[in-house]
Amino acid sequence: MSGGYGAIAAMSLADQNWLNQLVEESGEALIRFLGRRLANRAEAEDLAQEVYLRLMRVVDVNSIRDPHSFALRVAANVAYEWRMAARNRFEHVTATLEGADERGGPYRQVLQAQQMKRLAQALDRLSPTQRTIVLLHRRDGMTYQQIADFVGLSVQMVNKHLARSIALCKDYLAEPDEAERGG
Repeated sequence: MSGGYGAIAAMSLADQNWLNQLVEESGEALIRFLGRRLANRAEAEDLAQEVYLRLMRVVDVNSIRDPHSFALRVAANVAYEWRMAARNRFEHVTATLEGADERGGPYRQVLQAQQMKRLAQALDRLSPTQRTIVLLHRRDGMTYQQIADFVGLSVQMVNKHLARSIALCKDYLAEPDEAERGG
């Protein structure tokens, strides 16, 4: 497939110039496009970075007739994947909370709800790529190789993202929440 993805290291200087020019000419439009599909500009900017990473993996940029349209198509796919991951995360949290009635009384339900809220907040602090990797591994049980194939990274990068993400979540969860701080 001539327009497929390949290694980032294989990107020639001409291809790097192509990407730099595309970012220069379409960067703001891309962020606005993503912003219309997401909750806020910060998420749009994070996902724009994911779009650029995917564009860096294009093997044959000469086969792309309209780079701006291609970038928007990639952005639409990234936004869709992001929304699906968020929906799956919400469904998982909802299912967990619905099961709380079967496991204990009101105190336990409140405690579980607070823990799930803190976990969701910790996940929200991660980049879209990190969050996707954590959810695919922890929630969906995918192997590093499966995740690498799915997100288009090396197994080593998946391992690094996962380790960093888990450390960030642990650090966040170790912080006292507002109720414990008295606020």
